[in-house]
Amino acid sequence: MKKIINFRPVLFCAVSVICGIVFANYLSTKIYYAAYILVSVFSLIILSFILFALKSATFRRNLLFSVVFVLSFSLGALVYGVNLGNYVDAELGATSLTVTGRIKEERPYGSGKRLIVGDATVDGIYSGSLYYKICLYVSGETEARLGDVIRFTAAINDKNYIYENRLNVYPIAENVRYDAYILSESINIVKSSPSLFETVNLFLRSSLKKGLGAEEFPVGYALICGNSDYMDGELLAGYRNAGVAHIFAVSGLHIGFMAAALNFILEKIGIKKHFKFIIVVSVLFFYSGVCGFSSSSVRAAIMTAVFLFAGLIGKKYDNLTSLSFASIIITLLFPMQVFCVGFQLSFAVVLGILLLAGPISRIFMFLPEKFSRALGTVLAAQVAGFPICLSAFGEFSFVSIIANLIFIPFVSFLYIFTFTAAIVGGLFNVSALTLFIPRYLILAVNYLITFFDYGIFIVGGFTIGVFCLPYYSAAALCSELLNLKKVFKICMVSILVVVCFVGSVFFNYTDSTKIKLYAVASNGISATVIRGDANAVILSEFEYDCSIARIKRAFTDSGIKRIDCLIIPKTINSVDVQIAVTRMRSLAEVGAAFICRNLSELETTVLKKSFPETRFYSCSPGDRVGKGKITYTFAAEGFAVDVTAGEAKCMIFSEVGKDFESFGTGEGYKLIVADDCAERIFSYYESKKYLVFGRNPVYDDAESRGNYLFYLS
Repeated sequence: MKKIINFRPVLFCAVSVICGIVFANYLSTKIYYAAYILVSVFSLIILSFILFALKSATFRRNLLFSVVFVLSFSLGALVYGVNLGNYVDAELGATSLTVTGRIKEERPYGSGKRLIVGDATVDGIYSGSLYYKICLYVSGETEARLGDVIRFTAAINDKNYIYENRLNVYPIAENVRYDAYILSESINIVKSSPSLFETVNLFLRSSLKKGLGAEEFPVGYALICGNSDYMDGELLAGYRNAGVAHIFAVSGLHIGFMAAALNFILEKIGIKKHFKFIIVVSVLFFYSGVCGFSSSSVRAAIMTAVFLFAGLIGKKYDNLTSLSFASIIITLLFPMQVFCVGFQLSFAVVLGILLLAGPISRIFMFLPEKFSRALGTVLAAQVAGFPICLSAFGEFSFVSIIANLIFIPFVSFLYIFTFTAAIVGGLFNVSALTLFIPRYLILAVNYLITFFDYGIFIVGGFTIGVFCLPYYSAAALCSELLNLKKVFKICMVSILVVVCFVGSVFFNYTDSTKIKLYAVASNGISATVIRGDANAVILSEFEYDCSIARIKRAFTDSGIKRIDCLIIPKTINSVDVQIAVTRMRSLAEVGAAFICRNLSELETTVLKKSFPETRFYSCSPGDRVGKGKITYTFAAEGFAVDVTAGEAKCMIFSEVGKDFESFGTGEGYKLIVADDCAERIFSYYESKKYLVFGRNPVYDDAESRGNYLFYLS
């Protein structure tokens, strides 16, 4: 008689550790009902596991494993608690300190840079070393780069780690505890002291910059080192719309090809298998270090190491066990990774491929074998990643199935080619020559990505929420992990699918009745998107070359197809209405635009001819505009907009400059959003919640992907 479950102890240990971490997270954020449900379900499963074997020879084994699973659960909760406790205890308060530290990460940000400073020592009210890193926003150009030791004096602010009863896990996962904002001239570069990993990263970056053009370098660097921060927001959005942006996360695709190439070379030169194993594994983990030890690269390196070790000792390799082993290592070392989208997608997709690729491939047995296997792999990855993509990104691209079948073989070749060319070109200072062909291959890929709007294949504006549980349960039943009768499987899968569908429809219908406010900040733009019975966009800051990718995310997340009210308050730098409307119309139809300044007769004529379907209104301070249940009033001499939805009131400020003392005071607001002069504005207005966004965002809501999400009702 076949066993019901193809039991893998390491897999169940990994699940137990994750359950323990999630349980501790529910307790820390005071979601007690969810913690109670989770621990009850876990206990019920463990009890069933023991009782199932009461009359069999496996009772002792099951009892022993149950103890191990409970210990794994407890260990997961413990490491989470210690990790969070240490982070909370490292609070400094808003304190001016002189900091000396080394730049661990360097990313472009607006007109300046965002630097992650680690190994820091401070002088001032507090003195000594900081365990956690500082996220330093630098305004203006600076020569400081990765590996430099810098010194600066600034107000060091603690990161907000609790948001709307949820943990803002990304700063904790990255060991970033503090924020600081300075001008570039305030930085003193003490010396350059990059680590070995950083030296190699800088070497690859330099070689790629020399050999690739300005448009191709960001893609090449993201492909090799997994850092997409240098990419244009709209280009990256194009890759996401096509469903192939995962090529910029160094993972199994990259690690696998590197391991295969090294294996081939070392075998040809006659290296013994023990030394070959040590060399390959060392190089893989070193490469992961060059990429910043991202969870996807670490996971892939561990899995590959287990695979090679199994071959070395002559044991049968089990993909599922190695994936589970990798999960245990990462979650115990970095428990907050469990709540990071990269970790979730990385493990879910690989798990989906391992469990579902075979069954799905057999459905397409009438096709050529290689194609059916490739199709099964791609579909399995899509099935596993679908709920996570909807939850994290608010969208899912159906064209990605076809795109990945075509794209992945080509990208595999391009990756090896570009990597090799960058190394050889950098070593012999001939990058322009060695990267000549990769440059035009990347240019061709960029053209294919931007030539067609893959957004038409995107499904978004809804989420599965808690009903991902029956979804994944149905997927598990379809896999080979459970040995159940076919009829029973079909019945159970059908029931779970119906529960998932009906529950998701109800969940999304309930969510659609709520009024949502998204505070959006990106390079050159600050905006507030409001989804209600009439949708509105308030442009607080707008530059002609800004990226509107984040506004598009807010539209996708909330299902906005039409902008009923485009509201432009006064700003210290007047917004070019024609360009602003043009950019907004690329996202959705614009019904009416309200501008808080006098439009000239010529400007009005041009706008009406350019946008005949949009109505334009020139407004004054005190004017009330809007449609439906939400009203918008130009306040603070036109430099702000009062948003009123029933009893809820919010105030959205634009760029106000320094002369705002005469604006008066106010109270009774649920939310006030302001830009560069936030601290002075907040001293005049009373609100339950304050938000700074724009060039220096304090909040980074992971749920809305960098856009701050607030419910007005």
